[in-house]
Amino acid sequence: MRASVLPKKFEEFLISQHVLHLATCQNNIPWAATCFYALDLSEGALIIASSLNSRHLREALELEIIAGSVALQTEKVSYIEGIQFEGKLKTATKLQKKLYYKT
Repeated sequence: MRASVLPKKFEEFLISQHVLHLATCQNNIPWAATCFYALDLSEGALIIASSLNSRHLREALELEIIAGSVALQTEKVSYIEGIQFEGKLKTATKLQKKLYYKT
């Protein structure tokens, strides 16, 4: 496996969490979903599993463009931190599927 393509601080944060918020927008109508994820450090990819019948996955596969966030779960406002991202949704490789189900 190659070294991580992510900055060390991002890598550490993403490893410490396991839930992301995924957003799509089709026909000017936004949609959001919460998904468990695994991290492919060598590609800097967040891997999710979801039903092909789910609205967020259908829209993400059709449009390819997504946005999302990963946030620290805390009750103290002063501790809030997170990462916001945009990108393209692609079908996971065999190795990525293995990573996801191993997590």
